[in-house]
Amino acid sequence: MTAQTLLLTPWMVPHKVIPWQTAVTMSFLGKVEIIEEYDDVIRSPSLSIKAPAVAEPSLPPAPPAGEPPLPPAPAVVEPPLPAVEPPLPAVEPPPGGPPSSSTPAPLVVPLPSPSVGALPSSPMQPDSTEAMNVAASATA
Repeated sequence: MTAQTLLLTPWMVPHKVIPWQTAVTMSFLGKVEIIEEYDDVIRSPSLSIKAPAVAEPSLPPAPPAGEPPLPPAPAVVEPPLPAVEPPLPAVEPPPGGPPSSSTPAPLVVPLPSPSVGALPSSPMQPDSTEAMNVAASATA
């Protein structure tokens, strides 16, 4: 016999095709319920059953009537995350004491004085001495 059994999901959607032997085993273990059968009969010395065609998962067993249901699992509470920005280091006041006004003094950064002829006048145009050196090397 080469019968196959369609195994459904709990939502009654086809999940996969399994051999009929696996479906019979799962049925005896209580894991599936047979909802449709073939006309073929499977015989053993002590039992005769129809071959399973479609099976669905069994519902989990209900708790006994006298016992209360299990309480829900406690929620996992995570500690709060640390602040994203670290605290700023303490700034020491200048040696002369704090400034008299409430607004901070502007920061003055001295710029280097350009030396004459050190930089070209434009980044796209070389200065005249460099142009002459390039022209002289091209003619040589």
